[in-house]
Amino acid sequence: MRTRASILVGLLWALAILSVIVIGVLHTARLDLVVVKNYGDLIQAHYLALAGLEKAKALLYQDAVSRRENHLNHTGDLYDAPLQFRDVPFGRGQFRVFRPAAPATGSGLVYGISDEECRLNVNYASADELGKIYGMTPDLVAAILDWRDPDNEVSPGGAEADYYLGLQPPYLPRNGPLQTVSELLMVRGVTPVLLFGPYAGWNGPPLVARAAGGAPAPADSPYRPGESGWARILTVDSIVENVNAGGEDRVNIQSADENSLSAVRGISRELARAIVAYRAQHRLESLADLLDVTPVQNPGRPGA
Repeated sequence: MRTRASILVGLLWALAILSVIVIGVLHTARLDLVVVKNYGDLIQAHYLALAGLEKAKALLYQDAVSRRENHLNHTGDLYDAPLQFRDVPFGRGQFRVFRPAAPATGSGLVYGISDEECRLNVNYASADELGKIYGMTPDLVAAILDWRDPDNEVSPGGAEADYYLGLQPPYLPRNGPLQTVSELLMVRGVTPVLLFGPYAGWNGPPLVARAAGGAPAPADSPYRPGESGWARILTVDSIVENVNAGGEDRVNIQSADENSLSAVRGISRELARAIVAYRAQHRLESLADLLDVTPVQNPGRPGA
């Protein structure tokens, strides 16, 4: 009787051990399936995003060709184009090309491209240009310039490697062009509130900002509710060809000589000469200042 009972107990233990093994195998298999599915979804999302980029590039190319043929500088057709960029089917998924709506137009999304050309390139902006940004201080300007310059000389109010290596965790400044606008968060004193605005989470609570190095952000944000931060006006990608819609070289009226100005369609030799003379006495602040320039006929130069 005892032998049979021992055999039964042994069978129960074996069954329990086998159950644990089977449950473990099933759990591991389930985790593997989840990992494989997530990886597949990641690959699919990656190529859906690439499809959105390629479609935007193709439409921009078509728009550029059309504008050049019609001698137009701007159409704006792609800035708000939900038919082109909203829930576009591709394979087993969909993609969207969108951006946050401007604060003045309310919350929400705009389906279309965003113009990088109109933004200030933080890699090339001067100290004066950076200083004009709302909420920017002289110390922040110096810290940004120190972050991107190639040397380790600390500017007044700035920060270099000695400061960043003392943080936890320590890191080195870029000492070169920024790769993304978000990289500014690594610069001393730049907070998420300054960069993205206090309501960058859209549906979430306002951001609780801490600057690089753990220093708390100022209690008073420079932005009113609904406003966005520097990220809306800064870029690291902008590039502009110095040509007009017709493919002709543009001329800088601040520095062009008489010959260069007169080569521009619509500017006569007399007007070019008058612009150069006016520029010697006044600084041209905008193209509207050209309205004050009056061409003077010079009888001593026939055919001019």
